[in-house]
Amino acid sequence: MSLIDAVQGITAQDLHILGFALDRHKSIILVVNKWDAVEDGNMQEYLQYIEKKIDFLSFVNVFWFHPSQFCVIKNEIMKTLLQTEEVAQLVLGLLGLYYQPIHFSVWLWIILFLSPDFSMLGYLINTRIGAYAYNLFHHKFIAILIAIIGFYMHNDTTLLVGILLFAHSCFDRVWGYGLKYTDSFQHTHLGKIGKAAQE
Repeated sequence: MSLIDAVQGITAQDLHILGFALDRHKSIILVVNKWDAVEDGNMQEYLQYIEKKIDFLSFVNVFWFHPSQFCVIKNEIMKTLLQTEEVAQLVLGLLGLYYQPIHFSVWLWIILFLSPDFSMLGYLINTRIGAYAYNLFHHKFIAILIAIIGFYMHNDTTLLVGILLFAHSCFDRVWGYGLKYTDSFQHTHLGKIGKAAQE
């Protein structure tokens, strides 16, 4: 693989390395780096420039790369790691619901599991109250605290509420729905969601 600096252009050293690889019948990958730093960059014109400088490598495919792409890749990796962590916590929460002593029918379980989202009704008043209400029912520390209180007080109902809030919060995090800022429903601690994420 040969890495070419788009700003600096093809140097004598680049030509030497490419010629060396060609003489030994090696596979060649040509990567043009820092493409975003080229003013008024025209990919087709730059390809013509490459063909003129390296006419003996017209068969080689050219890949274009710039640092912002690396940032996107890092962000996607971090997003995947966070989602994996939330999935693990969600599984833990569901196991807690399965083994706690109070049980209901499947349909009632579904309603109960989604019930913390009724806190979003606070947005009908304004975004500040909506955010406070949502965060109250989706904060993992609050959920864990309620579960601990229920456990030590031997109160099955309180234990159930705590585990339910924890599992539901993990479920929301898996899908990218984090705690809310007071300026907008779409502004969460995990980033923007919905149309705001596309802006």
